[in-house]
Amino acid sequence: MAGTVVKCIFAFTGEVDTDLSLDVGDLIKITKVLSDDWYEGTCNGRNGQFPKAFVEKTSEVFEMALAITHFPGEEKGDLPLNEGDVVIITEIIDDNWAVGHTHGGHKGTFPRAFVKEISFEDSVMKNALQAAVEPMETAVEENSDVSVEQEECNDESHL
Repeated sequence: MAGTVVKCIFAFTGEVDTDLSLDVGDLIKITKVLSDDWYEGTCNGRNGQFPKAFVEKTSEVFEMALAITHFPGEEKGDLPLNEGDVVIITEIIDDNWAVGHTHGGHKGTFPRAFVKEISFEDSVMKNALQAAVEPMETAVEENSDVSVEQEECNDESHL
């Protein structure tokens, strides 16, 4: 369960310094299972413990990774990766495996050693986004001299 992201469904106000106060909608990354009723986790740069009954498992994005090498998938349920694929990690199974999906909607498990966790601030991500945007900007610039004339409609029923 450690590494899984949960969503707060009931506000929790901590009573001791080690508690992690939460608001409804907060996403919390579980770092440790303390008991059947309590987790330890991280939320918005804060760490602490919180009751399991106040959260639910979510499939919302909590980490992104970039495939650094090809992974063909070895078993049914694996997520095949090509170098450069961006993977949305939805669950950390253990130190070696995670669950996620790619932009194309493919879902499955993959070895964590085949990816590098990234953030939007990473230069790798900036370069990838820039590479994707430049061709679009060029296409817009090349077609900017095309004009479209719109016919006037005098019929008020179309207003």
